[in-house]
Amino acid sequence: MLRIHFTLADVANTSVATEPDADLELRYGLRVLFDGGPSPFGDWRRGLRGRLPRALTDREDTTAAERFRELAVTPHWEQIRSRVAADRAGRTRALLDGGTGLLLRTLHPAVRWDAPVLEVPGPDREVRLDGGGLLLQPSVFCWRRPELHEDRILVYPAAAEPVPEPRDLGALIGRARAAMLSVLSAGGASTSELALRTGVSAATASQHATILRSAGAISTRRAGQSVLHSLTPLGERMLETR
Repeated sequence: MLRIHFTLADVANTSVATEPDADLELRYGLRVLFDGGPSPFGDWRRGLRGRLPRALTDREDTTAAERFRELAVTPHWEQIRSRVAADRAGRTRALLDGGTGLLLRTLHPAVRWDAPVLEVPGPDREVRLDGGGLLLQPSVFCWRRPELHEDRILVYPAAAEPVPEPRDLGALIGRARAAMLSVLSAGGASTSELALRTGVSAATASQHATILRSAGAISTRRAGQSVLHSLTPLGERMLETR
């Protein structure tokens, strides 16, 4: 077990990152790609088949890694940012409600806060922060358990943030966009299918899809000559609050 020792200064200087870390998402994304076990990223991995350079099998190939970033991470960056922002909002509430202690206690089930020590799964080792505090870095691709980097950055799986419960989802995001989320709840659909099933033009459906994607409610991937849209966990929770 990794044991991170806090002083009063460390408690005061501990914070949650405001943005996802691009390099860490790349690193963990590569790990997910080569991990053959079950994960929440099965569809993502299947969508990359045949599109990645063979050189990617050598993880030290910088050019191949940047190609991976371009194909596998960058298209989902707004969703990643949205997920991290949602996690940060929840952590901020925990900090306001119960201070750093509550923030650390609720960080992840595998983490244990027994002041002044934070225990994290990993090799048996003692880490002292020496007053600099700990940066808590939420991550989408780091999904199994928290990991410590450079003895001052704790990367942890970004938690899903509950969506406020609106009385009427259509009033909140617009009737057409709410209808599109309902269509996608039954499975993926192309832009033209969304247009047909919601009674709007293809151009309007495309505009609505762009807004929903920017908000993190849907994800989009290319399939041949078409693009397929699907609900994200955030989109599913939005529907559940209707």
